[in-house]
Amino acid sequence: MRFFLKILFLLFTFYFLLFTKPVHASQEFFTAYDVSYEADLNGRLHVAQNISLTNKLTDIYATSYSLKLERGIPENVKAEDGLGPMKATLETKDEETTIKIDFNEKVVGKDKILKFTLSYDAPELLKQTGQVWELMVPKLANPEDIDEYSLKVSVPLSFGNPAYISPNPLDQKIESEKQVFFFNKNQLFSSGVIAAFGQFQIFDFSLKYHLENPENGQVRQRIALPPDTAYQKVSYWEIAPMPENVETDSDGNWLAIFKLRPKEELEIQVEGQVKIFANPTLKIEETLSNLESFLEEKNYWEVNDPEISDLGKRLKTPKVIHEYVVKTLDYDFSRARIGAKRFGAKLALVNPERAICTEYTDLFIALARAAGIPAREINGFAYTTNPLLRPLSLAQDVLHSWPEYFDKEKKTWIQIDPTWQDTTGGINYFDKLDLDHFVFVIHGLESDSPPPAGAYKKQGSSQKDVNISFGKPKEVSIISPKIEFLVPEKIYAEKPTFGAIVLKNEGGEAIYDLHVDFSGTNINILSQGETSFETVPPFSKREIPIKINATNLFYQGPGKITALLNDQKIEYNLQVKSLVLSFVLPALGGLLGATTLAFITRKIRSLYLQRQKRSDSLYRQGDKSAPPS
Repeated sequence: MRFFLKILFLLFTFYFLLFTKPVHASQEFFTAYDVSYEADLNGRLHVAQNISLTNKLTDIYATSYSLKLERGIPENVKAEDGLGPMKATLETKDEETTIKIDFNEKVVGKDKILKFTLSYDAPELLKQTGQVWELMVPKLANPEDIDEYSLKVSVPLSFGNPAYISPNPLDQKIESEKQVFFFNKNQLFSSGVIAAFGQFQIFDFSLKYHLENPENGQVRQRIALPPDTAYQKVSYWEIAPMPENVETDSDGNWLAIFKLRPKEELEIQVEGQVKIFANPTLKIEETLSNLESFLEEKNYWEVNDPEISDLGKRLKTPKVIHEYVVKTLDYDFSRARIGAKRFGAKLALVNPERAICTEYTDLFIALARAAGIPAREINGFAYTTNPLLRPLSLAQDVLHSWPEYFDKEKKTWIQIDPTWQDTTGGINYFDKLDLDHFVFVIHGLESDSPPPAGAYKKQGSSQKDVNISFGKPKEVSIISPKIEFLVPEKIYAEKPTFGAIVLKNEGGEAIYDLHVDFSGTNINILSQGETSFETVPPFSKREIPIKINATNLFYQGPGKITALLNDQKIEYNLQVKSLVLSFVLPALGGLLGATTLAFITRKIRSLYLQRQKRSDSLYRQGDKSAPPS
């Protein structure tokens, strides 16, 4: 009696596939796949699977084939074997589509080969988002049933150079005006392929912040503006009203300072654009002492907890910790919808099935710090077209949380997203993050401060304060930094004068690596503060206190301060007055003149008196010598 076995091949899964247990075919067939994903100029992605099944047994052969796809309905499905076209049926249930085909050929006999082709268009796997083309190839659902597998991905040259491809292709080349990339089975075992083409992504943003001063006196309050990072460059078009100043903290956040009158309520409107890059474009220097701060225990990051401490020391590396977090936690969509309370790392381990993005992030940070790896949290916006696959969990204006760790060899912070790697069913968000993550704030020295944009709301308000859309490149006017001198126009040579040189960035982009040198003409200038600035944020100022002395106590005349700001030369003229020359010497001269005049007057009088006496004496003598009349 001949036995027939109907084999169900579930070869691919989109995102987080709810696996059903397939009938394993590895013992009955040798399977080989030659698969191609080809994008055309119109942005359509065509998938072609050339499959061969070699019988290992004499009396068992395959009669049908099934392909299960999650999140996305294939189009233009076609199938054929050696006898011609085969009928393909599609069944969709709960957003899951199954393609099923029945073979025309009945290939029987050991070592006999059945070859067939299945092709379709997959619109859900290729998207143009803003300036970027994004392409995804799902991971293999049951690689144990596949003996040979090769994948070719090709895209038009007009898509632009790869911003990132993960995993790295085995080989790549240019052919027929297309970029072609090659992968094998081992690369798709744990994750699929995710690739983006284009130089950078651009988002336009509009943010509102609401501040209130309940006090009877004037106060200053700060808001966190989205900063530049190694992976993003921010341009601000408008901040209304303008802040007094913009400071930076040790995490690299930009904190705008506003003065509020008693009982004042203030709404701040912020408009701008961000460019997000796949690779670091800005070098962020971190000293060893700074990095030590990112190993400390904080609220939600229970580094010293015995279980977390032991786990961190055993897992050791960022990649292994990331894999542990993804495997241990399960995303709870019900908690994300209600804006749930943050668990922290310890409670995430206790309730692994109730995690949202903050738990994935907190657990990674705590374990990384316990392993001696500097790590911190990022809050911000992450673009997604499907919140079930790539969810956003923070309560304020649909934001997202993800971690980053410091790579000491590369000397830069590396962003990762364990939440999305889990919810997308294994798409690799460790080796390369996409261009969809926009940083609002960085939490390293503190686990929950400063709050991100979207969290500065009026009490009881549900108003949307974060609006993000794709943008187009805009030319930004380059505004050179300016120097302002807070120095009197007149100084005195005999005493020091204190003033300041103020460095101003009046433009909407940060300025980097500024150094101010200054010198004096007929005066000496001593700096009493920093003269080099790694970052000067938009609309900010930096003040350098200075001490001024004249070079000569007896000099009186013009003086000059010359400031060199990178390639700029700025001069400030002042007048040097000498107290000695202006007051003391004239006073001494006057005193000397008065004394001399008094002396001369006295001398003249004395001479006059002496002459008068002599005259009187002669007169008396003349009277005595005259004869009597």
